[in-house]
Amino acid sequence: MKGLWLLPTRNRFAKLQGFFDAAMANGMTTPGICLVQKDELAAMKGPYDAIRKPDNWKILPTNGEGLANKCQEVFGAVSKLDWVGLACDDLRPQTPGWDKTLVEAVNGKNIVTCNDGQQGNLRMAGITIFSCGVLNAMGYMFPPNFWHTYADNVWEDIGRESNCWTYVYSVLIHHDHPFRGGQLDVNLSDETTKASYGQQQRDQQAYAQWIANDKAACIARVKAL
Repeated sequence: MKGLWLLPTRNRFAKLQGFFDAAMANGMTTPGICLVQKDELAAMKGPYDAIRKPDNWKILPTNGEGLANKCQEVFGAVSKLDWVGLACDDLRPQTPGWDKTLVEAVNGKNIVTCNDGQQGNLRMAGITIFSCGVLNAMGYMFPPNFWHTYADNVWEDIGRESNCWTYVYSVLIHHDHPFRGGQLDVNLSDETTKASYGQQQRDQQAYAQWIANDKAACIARVKAL
């Protein structure tokens, strides 16, 4: 099967290197693209060029800034593959062969998640792989008007209500998330976190709009696969 990872990132060089170090140490072989806003990439070309990453990973400039906008910008191209994975720079793969195991769980009609060491199968936290059959049935990775947050609520609604969610407990990928006990820990937050979660009200409204306008129809499309 052909697929790749999308990893939107913003001015987090140490975290991004931490992802690659852990991913490579545990045998990553699958390709991917880091999505970086074009002005940031031009200004910070040196630090991005210095990131140690596999030869089959590239850095792609985007017009969009938010995680959702960056992914939607490349949706038309990646949706023609068999699978698309969404990675984050604050993830730390712990299981040897983690990517191969997750890709093997893709069946063309499901969304695959793993054990993040915190929320398990309660949330689509950490790394997520979409069968492109599901993405094409949805018509998007992120519905309109999202920036970052609440998108996992969309995917969880689809996964549960269409019964297309596959959870792979054996793959552990730690998530260095700044939330503790449901609250944002300011000591663990950086400027990227603040920028993302500063859009929560907008994302909450986008989620409400999705529920009102497309949720039922989207789930029906996925169920029909």
